[in-house]
Amino acid sequence: MSEIVRVIALAIVTFFVTAVVLVISNQELAQAVLSRFGFESPQEEAIDDGRAGVALVPGDTVFAIGNPDGARWTGLTGFPSSVELRFPLPRDLPVIGGQLRLVLNTQLVDNGDGLVTVAVNGVQRDALVLEAGQRTLELLYDLSPAELAGDAVVVSLTGNGTTNQGQICPTNVTNLGAAIELASTSALMLKLSSPAESDEADLIALPEPLWLGSPEPAASIWAAQYLSRMGVKSVFASSETAGLVIAASEGEPLTREETGQFVIGGVPGVEHLAGVRGAALPAIYGESWPVAVEALGADLHASTFRGSRRWEINYKLADMPGGKAPDVLNLNLVTSTLGAPYDWVVRVMLNDQLVHSATYDGRSERISIEVQLPSRMSGLNNRIVVALTDPSPNQGICRAGPEAAAQMLETTTLGHVASGSAPAREIVTSRLATTESVSISAATNLNHSQAMRATGLLALVLPLTTAIAFDTVEAPVTIDAVGQHELDSMLAEGVEDEGAYIVYAGDASDPARVEIEPLSRERAPQLGTFGSALVVRWP
Repeated sequence: MSEIVRVIALAIVTFFVTAVVLVISNQELAQAVLSRFGFESPQEEAIDDGRAGVALVPGDTVFAIGNPDGARWTGLTGFPSSVELRFPLPRDLPVIGGQLRLVLNTQLVDNGDGLVTVAVNGVQRDALVLEAGQRTLELLYDLSPAELAGDAVVVSLTGNGTTNQGQICPTNVTNLGAAIELASTSALMLKLSSPAESDEADLIALPEPLWLGSPEPAASIWAAQYLSRMGVKSVFASSETAGLVIAASEGEPLTREETGQFVIGGVPGVEHLAGVRGAALPAIYGESWPVAVEALGADLHASTFRGSRRWEINYKLADMPGGKAPDVLNLNLVTSTLGAPYDWVVRVMLNDQLVHSATYDGRSERISIEVQLPSRMSGLNNRIVVALTDPSPNQGICRAGPEAAAQMLETTTLGHVASGSAPAREIVTSRLATTESVSISAATNLNHSQAMRATGLLALVLPLTTAIAFDTVEAPVTIDAVGQHELDSMLAEGVEDEGAYIVYAGDASDPARVEIEPLSRERAPQLGTFGSALVVRWP
């Protein structure tokens, strides 16, 4: 009997030893067992270490430049997705090294697969596989002298993956189960040979958007739209609450008041501010007719797709050469071939209106089309959408068709042919683009809302390279930002003539539309208490 007891006891001990070893070797099983008996499992660290060694800490010889887009949400949503962030590099700091600190808050649905790549100045530095759930990643990258040699450090995040959760047929909707937020604590850390103590260094470190004010409203109205279009996000504020005050007269590019406010000296000061913040003129300003769509940010990469492929070309009339509107799209595509008898379908839309639709040989590898762009469909802000559709039926179980490939070529251009009379909007933008200088003035009693509206209107009609002055009546062209009272006074004084136009926003049927018309008593708009308009005049 005692022998049987010993055998049973040995079996029980063996069972418990085996069970303990199994639980210890399997973390998930161990956590489940602890939870079953009321014990909390240890929490994982929220922050994962990045790719550099020791993190730089802000101090006398470490200068921190915060996320310039910290005032708004920045990141990736869904797959595929991409975002670009520019950290400006100060010109007058004794920089001897640097480190990039990126903090990513990631969310991915269960059973999703995701990959995020990090590029610095166009060179890939990292690739991260996303884990399901919510996590925070801290990524540290040491920067080389070459990466610190320019005016800015450009960081690009690209996300790819799927959140179909095992579905056989992928759809766009099911790829929205991912979000990667670039936290506001992300920063560029610069290592200095000596402490940085300058107003310009503090100016560079200001987070965006910059709050601009001026004793002369015209200066801040112009500066706000100029900086925003140059890539430096800024908004209009009162002189008391603004962090930067724009002086209408040309003085020192940068001074500082005892209150801590920065004073920017006239047009040269604003241009200097844009430069130290790493801004640059859009590529379109280096173009002449015909304009390459690449300069407008069109995607010229080859890609595969099922069903259809779309390209967007966005442009502002005031940014085009000479302020002229393009009237023809010279479209050049290279495509894969389709099986007979199926042919490609190409549709072109201008501002959501169809201007071209036709089929093209599916056995040809090139599609070249000259598409007319009617001036009546153009506006101050414009979007061209090119859609290429493969009508081939699918032989598989998914409703999406077989995979095709296409690329928009760099020879795709927008052209301008001078013919016929131009609409009022093109007359104004063309005049502003070709004049020697423009004088901008604003009514001193404009309220905050009126000043913001005038800023938006000015951004739609004034080329960035036009020479600017403030309240100079001798200028060939003048722009007055006015409210209802000032507009009524102008009309009463009889300023309406062949060279006077009014720029105003909206009407009852389309409040988002901006109109440009010859100034007249009969068609003068009612601006209301918080509305404003621009009156553009020349002899």
